[in-house]
Order: sequence, then structure tokens, then C-alpha cells
Amino acid sequence: MPDGLELRNTQGRLGWKIDTRGHGGFVVGAGSVRGDGLYRVARHGAVAALPGWLGAALTPPPPPPPAPPMELPRRRADAYLQKILDDELEELATAAPGTRHDARLKAARTLGRLVGGGELDETSARTLLLAAAAGHIGADTRESEVVRDVEDGIAYGRQLPRTLRRGGPR
Repeated sequence: MPDGLELRNTQGRLGWKIDTRGHGGFVVGAGSVRGDGLYRVARHGAVAALPGWLGAALTPPPPPPPAPPMELPRRRADAYLQKILDDELEELATAAPGTRHDARLKAARTLGRLVGGGELDETSARTLLLAAAAGHIGADTRESEVVRDVEDGIAYGRQLPRTLRRGGPR
């Protein structure tokens, strides 16, 4: 990877069933031994430099500018916020295998936006997300991967703060 470029793991960004591993990714390569087999070098050679077009295709776009705050009566704003939390956490908790990484990032980004806007504190967001994703940890997913997805999603979402203006009670 070129200096100054920090690529993350992707799933499907380049095309259907094409996953990439970048910073923080887990790669099994030549010389690795697993319970289901041994990986061997098929062809020796130098590692090729990452082509510029591929680096550009894997670089995430910058976040869009923040949306203006919604203005709602206090009671409706609180109910709206609770509905966002309930829906995101339910979707995360029930995500099917093969979709869980994306579900973790989506939910964490959404809650991260609320953290950035001061609607939710970061500790609560992290605790809620990790509890909802607890069922994702198993044979093919390590706890550290779940934690990293939650941290990355919150950090990304925080860059796009979402706030609700609360009017008088109703």
C-alpha cells in the first residue's frame, strides 16, 4: 500500500463477491496452517505495487456535509430518537450471517451521527451496539472485529452530526 493511503476492509465495493483486506484486516497466506489445511506459495515473486486506479476505487468518499437539524416538538423528538435506536438495534441484532459486518457499520454510523450531534453519548451508543451485536461473535467472527466495526462506524458517523431541534412540549 502506498505511503499516506490507509485502506480498510471492503465487501462488494469493487464488485459482487469481491472482498478486500486493508488496515486491520485478517489475511491467510502462504505458510499459514489452519485446521482445514495448509497454504503454500504457488508462484514466487515480488509483491506488486497497488495500482493507482485500484487505490482510488477502494478509497471511501468523503462524508457529505451535515444536514440541517430537524425541528420537532420535544415529545415527538424524543420518540423519534427512540424509534431510530430501536430500529437500528433490532436490525443489527437480527442480521443474517454474511450481512453482519455491513449491519454493524450501518448501525454504528447511524448512532455515531447522533453522538456527533449531541443526541446520544458515546459510551451509551457503544454499549447498545455491542449488546445488539453480541450474537455475531462465533466461529467466523472474533469479538475484536465486532468492536472494531462499532468503533469505526461511530467515528465515521460522528463526522456527520445529526441533531434534532426540540420545540415546546406537545
